[in-house]
Amino acid sequence: MYKYFLLSFFIISSCVSQSKIKLDKTSLIWNKAEHSAFTTLVSHNGYLYCAFREGTSHHSYDGGIRIIKSKDTQNWEDVAFISIPQEDLRDPKFIINNNDLNLIFVSRTETEHFSYSYSYSTENGEEWSQENRELGTWRWNATEFNGKIYSVGYSSNDKQGRIYSTKTGDSWQPIKNNFFPDIASYPNETALFFSSDRTSYAFVRQDKKSKSALIGTSSPPYQDWTWKDLNTRIGSPSGILLNDSLILACVRLYFPVRTSLVWIDPIKGTLKEDTVLPSGGDTGYASIVSFKNKYYVSYHSSKNAERKSSIYLTEFTINVDGEN
Repeated sequence: MYKYFLLSFFIISSCVSQSKIKLDKTSLIWNKAEHSAFTTLVSHNGYLYCAFREGTSHHSYDGGIRIIKSKDTQNWEDVAFISIPQEDLRDPKFIINNNDLNLIFVSRTETEHFSYSYSYSTENGEEWSQENRELGTWRWNATEFNGKIYSVGYSSNDKQGRIYSTKTGDSWQPIKNNFFPDIASYPNETALFFSSDRTSYAFVRQDKKSKSALIGTSSPPYQDWTWKDLNTRIGSPSGILLNDSLILACVRLYFPVRTSLVWIDPIKGTLKEDTVLPSGGDTGYASIVSFKNKYYVSYHSSKNAERKSSIYLTEFTINVDGEN
């Protein structure tokens, strides 16, 4: 199996166009729980913070949010664990808004089949307090822009897609209903990006029909969206916008399953795989951040000797010269 993985890694890496990414090193940073997954990274007050879900399995109903931090990306300190009785906490996302560190995540219950969206805040990175809890929403991921936080809800009351915004995290307001273009394609996880001219891009996962991801484009007040099919199936969309023109995303790709850094041109509507991270099995849910003048991406993978979903951190270099 290991030989097959190495062969697959070599074939995938050889088939992509000239790489603009150089992987410098990858480290295992956490694997103390039976299952660790769904990462988020943020640089704050000289530390690199990483949060993720811990549970007994990918689909178990006992998840909590672990928060760790590091000054040098090598030595990690356990600083907090958020859990709520009878709820499965998932998909954390760090947001810095007005220099304050915030965390959003979602939860579900096994018995009532309820879903909730949460907002938490902290003053010291260790003690976290609840700012908002909302029933019937599933706000996945979030992006700060011009003093506001934006998030797309799906599932429960938001099955047709809904864009929310908030200034402080304690009260979210819907700004766009019926956001998804085709509900039959089961659009769900969505990452939002904003350029300096206030253009917004939406990177949307879809899991039915063609299962191809979408890239959407809109201008304020973000009511009218133009959609393009990226002709690629992805999972766990995330990334950063570079030079107001290209999205460097990190996603789960399929056949074989792996976590990869990809380039998205939202104007052309193209997605090109650049570099495969050391990954496989249960993998994905990455987060990219710049920390102390270097780029890092966190993600989870079960492609290891223990076959245990664990948290990894890769340092990498970007060269964006030339045509994508």
